[in-house]
Amino acid sequence: MVNTPLNKALGYLMLIISTIFLGMAEGLQPVFSYFTGTGEDTRNQNIRRFAAKIFLSIGVLFYLFILFFSSYFFSIFTPEDTKLIDFMTSKSIPYFCGFFLAGYNILMISYWQSTQRTTKAFLISFSRSLIFPPILIFILPVIFGGKVIWLCHSIGEGLTACVVLVLLFRNKKQERIER
Repeated sequence: MVNTPLNKALGYLMLIISTIFLGMAEGLQPVFSYFTGTGEDTRNQNIRRFAAKIFLSIGVLFYLFILFFSSYFFSIFTPEDTKLIDFMTSKSIPYFCGFFLAGYNILMISYWQSTQRTTKAFLISFSRSLIFPPILIFILPVIFGGKVIWLCHSIGEGLTACVVLVLLFRNKKQERIER
């Protein structure tokens, strides 16, 4: 990949947001693991639900930041090139529109790793990195044109979140059957 100001700026912005999500998820792992070990499943689920609201809220706040202030962030990298700043700002809006779901997906990976459901964690991790993005990047531009490539990452996070919801629903259904 060419190391342009656009790539650097988008990369830094993505890194900042991802690092915050990863740090929060890693901080919750001992809590999830502890409650799993003590058999306090209801408490664990309540913390997961509360954390999901926090992660989604922070993701929405980051997206609002991108909507309203990304041009200021991008101007750090190329203050003299207003056309490039405008281009980066216009492309970051579709690129990050589903990024709030990245935090949720990262939380669920952490949750399932901590509660000994590693197959689910692995599936979600692969879905958001090696399954959906490459497929979408290869297929969507052929169907809808090159500009859709900026949405592929967000659509991939959305599809991954759908997989998470399916897994949660199936788990809840299985728990009801066992009772």
